[in-house]
Amino acid sequence: MQMEQKNILELLNQIKNNLYEQEISEAVIKIEKIYNSFPDIAKKDDFFTTKEMFKYLLDYFAKDTPDPQRESIYNDIRKKLITQTDYLTEYFKAYHQTDFFNIYSKFHQKIDYYSSLINIENDTLKLEDIFLRIWLTNTTDVRFSDTMKSFFENQNIGEPNKCVIVSAISLSLFRFFDFNKLNVLFDVYINQQNEAGIRALIGIVVTLLIHYKSAGLYTEIKQNLREIDVIEETNRNFEFIFLQLIKAKETEGIIKEFEVDILPKMKEMQDDIIKGFNDFDSFSSENMMDDENPGWENYFDKNPDFFEKVEKFTMRQFDGSDIFSATLGNLKNFDFFKKASNWFVPFYAENKEINDFLKGKIDDNLISEFLHNFEKASYFCNSDKYSFCLHIPDIAPVMRQTAIKMLVSEIDATQELLNEKYGNQKFQLNKSIITRYIQDLYRFYNFNKNFKGFDNIFKLNLGLHNNKIFDVIDNYSGILRSCAELSFSQKFFTDSIKLFTQTIDYGVNEADVYEKLAFANQKILNFDEALNNYLKAELFDHNKKWLFKKIGFCYLKTENYEEALKYYSKAEKEDAEDLGVLMFIGRCYISMKNYDTALKNYFKLDFFQPDNPKVMRSLAFCSLMLDKLEQTEKYLLRTIEIEPEKMDFLLLGNIFWIQKNKKEAISYYITAMNEFKTFTDFKKTFIENKDKLLQYGVSEFEITIMLDFLNSKYIRK
Repeated sequence: MQMEQKNILELLNQIKNNLYEQEISEAVIKIEKIYNSFPDIAKKDDFFTTKEMFKYLLDYFAKDTPDPQRESIYNDIRKKLITQTDYLTEYFKAYHQTDFFNIYSKFHQKIDYYSSLINIENDTLKLEDIFLRIWLTNTTDVRFSDTMKSFFENQNIGEPNKCVIVSAISLSLFRFFDFNKLNVLFDVYINQQNEAGIRALIGIVVTLLIHYKSAGLYTEIKQNLREIDVIEETNRNFEFIFLQLIKAKETEGIIKEFEVDILPKMKEMQDDIIKGFNDFDSFSSENMMDDENPGWENYFDKNPDFFEKVEKFTMRQFDGSDIFSATLGNLKNFDFFKKASNWFVPFYAENKEINDFLKGKIDDNLISEFLHNFEKASYFCNSDKYSFCLHIPDIAPVMRQTAIKMLVSEIDATQELLNEKYGNQKFQLNKSIITRYIQDLYRFYNFNKNFKGFDNIFKLNLGLHNNKIFDVIDNYSGILRSCAELSFSQKFFTDSIKLFTQTIDYGVNEADVYEKLAFANQKILNFDEALNNYLKAELFDHNKKWLFKKIGFCYLKTENYEEALKYYSKAEKEDAEDLGVLMFIGRCYISMKNYDTALKNYFKLDFFQPDNPKVMRSLAFCSLMLDKLEQTEKYLLRTIEIEPEKMDFLLLGNIFWIQKNKKEAISYYITAMNEFKTFTDFKKTFIENKDKLLQYGVSEFEITIMLDFLNSKYIRK
């Protein structure tokens, strides 16, 4: 009985792990099982040839036959088996695939893109067919390399088409690791000092992050990285690519932030804004088109906080955050984006398809000015620029010309400011290309609706912390540190822990690194490891008060109360007016069951903060533990006046019951009870706090009856 596709894919994943863990015999048995179940699959002979090689390797090993090439042959067999496993995985993804939108429905189609690439001119290039074929090609040979070399050296081929083919190779590599295709990208980066070259470098980086286990078997890759690292700006390009990939992880949060903080207010304002724009209908001359509606200024003046928030939100785009994903990311329903290749065409003013589309939509004289100006806008990704152009017919005709002119002026002003701030150095141009292209990739993997069936690379755990293949590049420790700092600032604490740890492994020994590593561990509740690193940071005698508090907190969380008290006492000596430290000192004494000393500590706090409910609760608790019932009642009542919580009412019920005031006790119990989600939750908490009742003579039977009575009064939600 044949295996189901889902089971086969799971088995193939197991096989890959077997091969990564050097369990080749196990992998061979499982692969053979698949071929025996599906005897018609192509490349079957390749597998059995590899299997035979492995058999001979084991036989010679068992006979103790000397073979200086044994390790090299062993690694070659692993590489071949990994490639064969990847082939099977792709084959079964396409097996009986009938969904037109799934790229694997085109997996078995064949076209001769070699001749198309060799004999091309820009206006006859069948770009989409070639793009799809390269994307869906698993392994390549020397013919592919030679064809690509000719293609990228051809001066008659425009830069946009070269960029698209680089993207096709990159997407193919993201899907299926092929050393030969990777070498093509290395060659492109070395020989194409332009956007195609930068895109190739991004393709190299992402491929090695995705396929780090497979790539690690090829020693040639590290040599290639060394060779390109000597090219001017490469090291900084590497670092910026890594940082932008980390920034891409915040994009989903940016979209949510826009939807929660910006969009509702914009919708609320929409009617007023449209009314203001409609006032243009009364303008009768061309000169009047430049007049502003005097009502606008008053309107915007009435909403200064909101517009300040929008301005700050938008400015983040210039620092590399993908802000426009929230507004332009979803504008991808145009026919233009039904071609996969169009998602990766650099925006250029001479694009015939866009020029033809805009004719008749705006004045012909404005089209060229707009497109050339828009091409310069370094803070829009290419995909969003095309989206905006295609969206122009949806702008009300009365506003269209003015909106385009306003955008042209805005781009001029903004680009001038950016040039003043950053200059026009080569690296700044590279940064702009890197930012735009990674955002283009993000759009394709997250917003396209016409191509499915492949893994979203932005959902994978891409990161330097996964591998050490890049450790040959110059200033690797500095790059690790930068990535760690960015991950930390974005609150990706698990990633930052791995990156800071690697930074230390590569020789960076600074207080800030240990402190941030400790803090990140603290945020994921790994207090033992946090404590370990805070104590290392303490050796630098840096930021003592802050460190004492953090060390004290970690000791408290790991239940070493004596050490916690020791460090909080040190923090108090550094700053006797830090009331937060006094609170934690009180917690230490409570945890050590030294309620009398804790009470004195909280009395001191109560003097400085008489209306602090946390202080009053602590006073009530210590008073209760010391059997000072009237004092307990006093502080609980004060707490309820300021900031009541369900436990305040429950404990007050206990106090009144102990004092034989059952009616008042029931009243407080009912108030507390109805704050719990279920009666079961309330009952559990009640029983956990029954010790004082028992101590003062309330029997277990009376507690049982009380709970039955309260259950009868509980309001079911």
